[in-house]
Amino acid sequence: MLKFDFHPTLRRIVLPLLALALAACKGGNEAPKAPESLQLLMRRGDTMPGGLVVNSVESARMAADGTVIVIASRAGTPSVNGVYLRRPSGEYELILDENSPLAQGLTMTTVGQLLMAPTGEAVFKEGGNSIDRETVFYYANGEVTRLAGASAPKEPAGFRKLGELRIAGGGLVAFTYGLDGEEPCTVDRSTGTERIECKLLLVQGFPGSLGTVSLPNTLESQRPTAVGLEFNAVGDLMVGLPASGRNPLVGIVRNGVFSSILERQVEFAEFGKLLSATPRAIATNGDVLIDAAFDTDGDNVRDDERILLAQNGFFTSITELGERAGTKVIVDVRGLAIDDQGRVTYQINFNDPDQSTGPISLRQWHNGAVREIAFEGQCCFGEDDEGNDYRILEIQSVRTNRAGDVVFIARIGFIDDGTAKTVERRLMRDAGNGLETVLVTGSEFSGGIIGGIETLSDINDRGDLLVIVELRGAGRALVLIPR
Repeated sequence: MLKFDFHPTLRRIVLPLLALALAACKGGNEAPKAPESLQLLMRRGDTMPGGLVVNSVESARMAADGTVIVIASRAGTPSVNGVYLRRPSGEYELILDENSPLAQGLTMTTVGQLLMAPTGEAVFKEGGNSIDRETVFYYANGEVTRLAGASAPKEPAGFRKLGELRIAGGGLVAFTYGLDGEEPCTVDRSTGTERIECKLLLVQGFPGSLGTVSLPNTLESQRPTAVGLEFNAVGDLMVGLPASGRNPLVGIVRNGVFSSILERQVEFAEFGKLLSATPRAIATNGDVLIDAAFDTDGDNVRDDERILLAQNGFFTSITELGERAGTKVIVDVRGLAIDDQGRVTYQINFNDPDQSTGPISLRQWHNGAVREIAFEGQCCFGEDDEGNDYRILEIQSVRTNRAGDVVFIARIGFIDDGTAKTVERRLMRDAGNGLETVLVTGSEFSGGIIGGIETLSDINDRGDLLVIVELRGAGRALVLIPR
């Protein structure tokens, strides 16, 4: 049975938010209109440069100036993809489709892992997630080049499988890739899903000048995504490593050199012995947000988890398992982001102590003070004719920017005899002064009626939002909501 316990502490924390939500709901169930600034960028039936007729928008990313890169697919089986660039002026350019010279020999049916730098450079890959099939492309200044791939000529040498891929301002890229090591790459299909393991290498640089980053850990027989990567605004590369013994878990690469900031089995007087760490975000000033697991009683078994903020060799605990959350306790934690003001955005799950998961509370920490942004179960988003209060049933697709915006998709509805009933979905923003509804299903604009909010694709540092929606009776579309 799905049940929410609206405990007193949470009520006190979110009182200003509830007042704002009540104000937003004034006027009963009347849905707010779509923002006047909303722009329809792409929809089913559009003909793109090169001739592809759009059937669906697959994914999209955005630069600081509002330039957008988008993957669209045409109708048919298999569905073929094309990649397009939209300038702020509204003009579209073809980046890559099945007829492009660089696409010769490729099916263009599985194009993904799309990323765009704030300065407009972009990366993406073709070939799905299978070994010896992927090709990675790089776009900058109107030109598309082949960055990496398994087809001849292999580049970098030995490439068999892409791992993590990131791009920073100015077009600096970093990625891990799998190659044969002491043993060849292996593919295990016994579970019905391919499980690939290879030796991993990390490279960083630009097309034609990629350099291998020397890492302290032996990365033999690893999953392609075992090494975590994230750039900050100045090009520092945060790296999370699988480790055993006393090897580094988290480090930063500057000028091609890896420096460890956290090692496995290090003893913290306040927290215990560190067993694992997953870096989540790196701020412009180099501060790092980490999810960390500890052994507190010396039996070498994980019994505590915390979110840590690493600053110049010092570590601050943001929150931990077991802390009170009203009448409940925190049963899971996850760091999300750090903005340029030093505010840490994170989420906790709260429930009874014997549970491992529960409703999400989205929070922000700044200089020791904690503010709750929203939580699953939060009320007062309207009501139906029978008096059922509309509440946040689910928080999805949280995105942030350096300016401090926190944006997410909320599934709104009510609980009827223990069953969650969805009424609408909302795109919601918090900029430090409480929640605002940016877009809600049922809203009407010149392009049609918003039937669904599918994906919050991107937010730039101006606060512009790029969203994939479902137009009622007209399929998926891409919209831009300028700040």
